[in-house]
Amino acid sequence: MDPYRKALELDIGAYSCMIAVGGDGTFNQMVNGMLARPDSKRIPVGLIPTGQSNDMARSLGLSSEMIASAIDNIAKGEAIAVDTTRVLLDHESESGLPDGEDRLSFCRHMLSNSSLSMPAKISNGTFGFTISTYLQAFMCGFVEDTYQL
Repeated sequence: MDPYRKALELDIGAYSCMIAVGGDGTFNQMVNGMLARPDSKRIPVGLIPTGQSNDMARSLGLSSEMIASAIDNIAKGEAIAVDTTRVLLDHESESGLPDGEDRLSFCRHMLSNSSLSMPAKISNGTFGFTISTYLQAFMCGFVEDTYQL
């Protein structure tokens, strides 16, 4: 079933949390469905990352190889707050927006996550790394990031 519609129509009072099994798209649709509920009811959400990029899961320290860890976090009730950014299209407020799936055409919530990329700094032909850069490298704290300019 569509995660947006399921979160929107779910008898939310019967559950203690809502879990998405999938990737960023599935999780975003579930969160948008919950935030579009006319009754404004909210419950904690969880993610078991099985998608392709899993950006949200990675920003939370999880990967698709860590499904057991994600399930353990959910079972333990471990939770953190995650901000959302509401984007309204052609409207000044949410009043007057349609209900249901038509609402998606005018209002979306984006989950706020971020990552830090630290490309090598080159100056005068020498590498300009700081001691903290070396420490992160030795602790395997970097995640490979490829991008094109």
